[in-house]
Amino acid sequence: MRFPWIHYDPTQHPVAFVGTVLLASSWLMTLYAMAASVWGGLRRREPWVRSGEHALGAVTLVLSMTTLLLWQALYTNNFDLAYVAQHSSSKIPRLYALAALWGGQEGSLLFWVWILSLYTALVLFQNRHRRRLWLPYVSATLALVQLFFLTTILVAANPFTPVSEAVGEGRGLNPILQRPLMAIHPPSLYLGYVGFTVPFAFAVAAIVTGQMNLEWLVAIRRWALVAWFFLTAGILIGSRWAYQELGWGGYWAWDPVENASLMPWLLSTAYLHSIMVQEKKNMLRAWNITLIMATFLLSVLGTFITRSGILSSVHAFAVSPIGDYFIVFLSFILFYGLASLYIRWPVIRSPQRIEAVLSKESSFLFNNLLLTGICFAVLWGTLFPLVSDLVKGHRITVAAPFFNQVTAPLGLALLILTGICPLIAWRRATWTNLERNFLLPLVFTLVVASVLFALGLREALPLAFTGAGVLVLATTALEFYRGVRARRRMYGEPVWTAFGKLLVKHPRRYGGYVVHVGVVLLFFGIVGSAFYQVKREVFLRPGDTAHLQGYTLKYENLSLRRFPHKDLVTASIVLQRGDRVVTRLTPGREFHPNADQPVTNVLGAWDENQGVNLEMYYNPLIFWFWVGGWMMLVGGVIVMNPRWEPAYMLAPQAAVARP
Repeated sequence: MRFPWIHYDPTQHPVAFVGTVLLASSWLMTLYAMAASVWGGLRRREPWVRSGEHALGAVTLVLSMTTLLLWQALYTNNFDLAYVAQHSSSKIPRLYALAALWGGQEGSLLFWVWILSLYTALVLFQNRHRRRLWLPYVSATLALVQLFFLTTILVAANPFTPVSEAVGEGRGLNPILQRPLMAIHPPSLYLGYVGFTVPFAFAVAAIVTGQMNLEWLVAIRRWALVAWFFLTAGILIGSRWAYQELGWGGYWAWDPVENASLMPWLLSTAYLHSIMVQEKKNMLRAWNITLIMATFLLSVLGTFITRSGILSSVHAFAVSPIGDYFIVFLSFILFYGLASLYIRWPVIRSPQRIEAVLSKESSFLFNNLLLTGICFAVLWGTLFPLVSDLVKGHRITVAAPFFNQVTAPLGLALLILTGICPLIAWRRATWTNLERNFLLPLVFTLVVASVLFALGLREALPLAFTGAGVLVLATTALEFYRGVRARRRMYGEPVWTAFGKLLVKHPRRYGGYVVHVGVVLLFFGIVGSAFYQVKREVFLRPGDTAHLQGYTLKYENLSLRRFPHKDLVTASIVLQRGDRVVTRLTPGREFHPNADQPVTNVLGAWDENQGVNLEMYYNPLIFWFWVGGWMMLVGGVIVMNPRWEPAYMLAPQAAVARP
């Protein structure tokens, strides 16, 4: 293989030469780490395993130097690099110059593999004295994924490629990405995407060794939680960005790149639920292995969709040859996963079976099936343009109505199940148990639904979603009430002290309930904004007013401000409710020198007399969408509390053994 750095003159392109040499060195060390780990694991040679781990630690160090080198080039406007010239500029704020690392294809791939190297170093450090049975295969799998990305970077997407001709100024970061939220949205998504590589590596190790005991559950569940948390945060931050910059009141458009982040989130959520069944009853082992492998596969697929430009999206990069490398890698992972499951099925299948339909085990399984069904529907709708192109020779775009029609009933069933599952007993629930647990929540739900119906909420789907959400809130409140009452009886604690102790002493259970409450509030926001949004387009001259749903919008004037990297035209708007001023709004348009079109923020065209076209949106209950998202993140932090991990699970494991 010929590496591009051979053709660079180090005297003319020193940064390009050094950066590519560092990448090539990382590639060689990663290849060695993978080989040493596999050899040490198969031959039960602990020194070889340790050597592979040390090599991966060195890769982390070298990739950190490589990333810092590219960051330094972006920050100092080193236009000797083609990547810097294409994605940065001396005129843009330095925050966005640093964010340009993930603003382009080559830099984002380097960022991906750098995060993976940091995760790898943390995994190896955590397990330097334990879980030694799995570590050779965990290290080898992590090295394999790093090797794929490093190969793709070196051969097809090197961010250290020098410019063919000297340039005096760069094009700058894509204007639509020059937002504070976009400085943190991609890193959060990456931390989620890349994080699923770790549980995938432990799943591979479990298949090879045939060992899936409680300690394995601890290792894989915690990393899955970390990845789920960051992916959730990334999706929510991206929704907020779209709400402000793209959707103008819309936070989700079923865009291919948006769907790419949702799919692994759905499967990882299913996994985090079903792993509790494996822990409690030693069931669903093969199913859990399949879920975590599929989650990783979809994470790489999401990176492929975004980076290859194979699907049209406002978020995607231009069409690139790296798509071929991703297709080969995805095919290999899919083939390996299916083959390993088939070969090792007698070892990994669960000896126990679900005894009754009315049981907590069954409810978790139904929960998984619904989440998987939604994921499959989203996957099919996302990839259908490619399928139609292959079959019919032209692409048929799948629009939002398809996704809404398919996912809405599945989402409703999932929400109802979220309210039912916490109160069902393990193994086999009796009708007496169901009556005792569900009578009060059901009565409360029916009363609330009846009141809403009497107040005018007559549409079937909004009423159904609202009723299901009330059921979840009622069952969650009942669970917290019982927990608080038990602590007060046992310890005599005040109500709020008992409530806090529930979260601290039982973070998995009650933190999960907090997440469920967040999901309900998020659904309330979706229902309100999706079914009852009111939109109005108006043309206003200075001093004119417009009215919408009890609000008054008064237009004052139009102003122009010039910045080094853009010209900004804004309208000054006063928003009132009655005589009270609610806020001041500044819709506008940005004109960037290297952009073909202006970036529009609600403000349309204007005339020579400063009359402007505006779009007004009224989104009822949207506030609860954002509150629900934050509650999900808070619940995720609570669930990640390490207190639940028993001490005996932390004991050192035996050294490397033959599978």
